[in-house]
Amino acid sequence: MTTPTPEPPVRTSGERRTERRERLIRRAAAFVIAIALALLATALTRALPGFTARAVFFFHFAAIMVASWYGGRRAGLLCVLASALLVPYYILAPIHSFLVFAPADVARLLGFVILGSVIAILSGGLRDAMRRTLIQGEELQDQAMELEQQVEESQTMAAQLEESNEQLLRGEAALRRSERRYRALAEATSEMVWTTDANGMVEDMPLWRALTGQSTEEVRGHGWLEALHPDDRPRTAAIWADAVTARRPYESEYRLRLKDGSYRWYRARGVPVLDEMGTVVEWVGAFRDVQERRQERQRREEEEALVTTVQRIGGTLAGELHLDRIVQTVTDAATEVTGAEFGAFFYNLVDARGESYTLYSLSGAPREAFARFPMPRNTQVFEPTFHGTAIVRSDDITADPRYGKMAPHYGMPKGHLPVRSYLAVPVISRAGEVLGGLFFGHSEAGRFNERHERIVSGIAGYAAVAMDNARLYEAERTARREAEAASRAKSDFLAMMSHELRTPLNAIGGYAQLLAMGVRGPVSEAQTTDLDRIARSQRHLLSIINDILNLARIESGQVAYHIEAVDIADSLAALPALVAPLVDAKQLTLTLDVDGVRARASADREKLQQIVLNLLSNAVKFTKPGGSIRIACEADDASVHVLVIDSGEGIPAERQDAIFEPFVQLDTSLTRTREGTGLGLAISRDLALGMDGSLTVESAVGAGSTFRLTLPRASS
Repeated sequence: MTTPTPEPPVRTSGERRTERRERLIRRAAAFVIAIALALLATALTRALPGFTARAVFFFHFAAIMVASWYGGRRAGLLCVLASALLVPYYILAPIHSFLVFAPADVARLLGFVILGSVIAILSGGLRDAMRRTLIQGEELQDQAMELEQQVEESQTMAAQLEESNEQLLRGEAALRRSERRYRALAEATSEMVWTTDANGMVEDMPLWRALTGQSTEEVRGHGWLEALHPDDRPRTAAIWADAVTARRPYESEYRLRLKDGSYRWYRARGVPVLDEMGTVVEWVGAFRDVQERRQERQRREEEEALVTTVQRIGGTLAGELHLDRIVQTVTDAATEVTGAEFGAFFYNLVDARGESYTLYSLSGAPREAFARFPMPRNTQVFEPTFHGTAIVRSDDITADPRYGKMAPHYGMPKGHLPVRSYLAVPVISRAGEVLGGLFFGHSEAGRFNERHERIVSGIAGYAAVAMDNARLYEAERTARREAEAASRAKSDFLAMMSHELRTPLNAIGGYAQLLAMGVRGPVSEAQTTDLDRIARSQRHLLSIINDILNLARIESGQVAYHIEAVDIADSLAALPALVAPLVDAKQLTLTLDVDGVRARASADREKLQQIVLNLLSNAVKFTKPGGSIRIACEADDASVHVLVIDSGEGIPAERQDAIFEPFVQLDTSLTRTREGTGLGLAISRDLALGMDGSLTVESAVGAGSTFRLTLPRASS
C-alpha cells in the first residue's frame, strides 16, 4: 500500500495575480540593479582614470557578473547594453557622444559586447543551474524522507497484515458486526451521512427531510434535487449522473432550500462502495453547511477586487497632472464602482487674486440637470463633507433627521434628480485642507454599503494626492513662465541699455581723443591729464556694460561655443603680453610655466583665453607691488588644468564660494580703491561650465590664491 501523492493546493486568481506581480517586481528590480551597476562602473571608471586607462571595461565586467548572478541572463545582457552605451558617451572620445571613431575603441567596444554577453549568458546559466541543483537537492531530500517514512509504514503494515492473517476468520465476523453498527450509526448521525443504492437512487435521507421539509416520497429517487436552488439544480444533477456513470467520487456545492424558505450553501461528497469483484454496491457520502466559509471566501475576493480597483484608479491618477481630467476620472470611476445613478465632485480652486471658488464635475447625468441649481450650501447634510469631519452614508437620505431643515427648499430643490440612497466622502489633502467632496446618489433606497464607502474613501485619498500634485505642477509651470518672462525682459532691457549707453560713451571717448590730439586747439598739461581721466572712465564704464551684457547672454543661453582640440601651451603663450602693461605698472613678476606640457583640451579657444585673462587681471589687481604671478599647466588622463597663482592678499575661506556669484566683491566699502563690478569671476565660471569644465579657488588670507581652470582633455 503506497501513500497517495497529495494534490497541489488550488490557488485563487488573487494569489496567481500576486505571484505574477511579485515576478514582475523581482524582474524590474533586477533590471534596475543592472542599470545601476552599469552606471556605478562608469562612475568608477571616470573616477579612477589612471587605473582604468588600459582597462576601460574592468569595472563593467564585474558589474555584468554581479547583475547576471543576481537577475539572470536578461539582467546581465541589459547591463552589457547599458555599459556599451555609457562607456562611449562618458569615457571614449568624443565625450558625450554615442559615436566612436577610433578603430581601437571600436574594437575594444565590440570585444566588450561579445565577451560581456558571453559572461552574462554563462553567469546567468551558472546561476540558474545552481538554483536548479539546490531545488533538485531539496526535492531529493524530501523524497528520501518520504521514502523512509513509506518504508517504516510498510514495515508497520507488514506486521499488521501478518497479525490480520491470523485474525482473518474473526475479522469477517467483526466486519459483519461493524456493518450493522455502521448502519445504526448512520441512522443515529444522519445530520451528516447519506446513502444511495448502486444506481444512485435515494431511498431515504432523514436529515435532508428535517432540513428541507420534504417527505420521504419527495426525497426518494432523484426527488431530493427539487430542494436545490433552481440555478444549481441542472449542474448538480449532471455532476451526480457523471459520477454514478463513471464510478468516481462525487463532489458538489449548491444552495439548499430550508423549511423556512431561505437558502444556505452546502457541500456534498460521496464515494462508491465496491465489493471484492469491483462492483458498486452502494454510494456513501456526507454533506455539511459551508455558508460561512463561502461568505468568508466571497468577502476575501471582494476585498481583493476592492484593492485592485482602487490601485488601478490610483495608478491612472498618478500619471495625470491636469486638474480637470483628474476630477472627471475620479467622478466617473467612483460612480461606476458604487453603482450610483449619478455622481458629482465639488472641488475648490483659488484664482489669481487669491479668492476661492467652487467647480464641479458630473457622471451619470447631463450637466444641464444641475446647471440651473446653485452650488450646494453648508446645510446639516453637506456640512460634514465640506468641513472634512465625516463620511455620510444613508440608505434613505429623505428619512435622515438632518434632511430638509433649511429654507427655502427644505430638502432638494424642485426638479432635482430623485435621491434616496446617498453617499458623500470628503477629499482632504496631505496638509489637512479640504479640497472638495464626492457625492453619489440613487433613486432607490439601500444601494450603498460599507464596501462602497471604503472604495470611495480609497479613491478620495488618491484623488487628494493627484490634486496636490496637479496644483504643484501648475504652480511650477506658472513660476517657470514668470521666470522666463522676467529673464526675457531682463535680456531685452540689458540689450537696450547697452545700446543706449554705448552710443554716448563711444562719443565721449571719441571727442576726448580729438581734444587730446589738439583738433580744437592747443591743450595744456592739466587739460591733458583731465582728458586721460575722462578716457579711462569711459573705458571703465564701457567694460562694465560689456561684462553685464556678456553675463546676460550666458544666463539666457545665447553664447555659442566652438569646441575643438586646443593646444594649451600655444593658447597661453600670447596672454602675458596682453597684461604686460598692467604687470609692469605695479612692478610685478609674471611667469609662464608650461614647458614640457603638450596637452590639448576640448574647449573653445577664445573662451579659454577670456577666462585666463580675467584671472590674470584679478591677480594683478589684488597683488601688491613687487609680488609675483605664475601661470602653470597640469594634465592627467581625463583633464587639463590651467592654474593662475598669485602672492596677493588671499581670500577668506567663508568668501571663496561667494566670489563666483555676480556683483560680489571682496571689498564692498564705498572707499575701495580697486575698480571692478564683481562680474569677471562669475562670467569665467559660467564659461568654464559651458565647456564641461570647472573653475575653483584655493586660498588663505595673506598666502595668495590659486585659481584652477579644469577642462576635458581632448583625445589624441
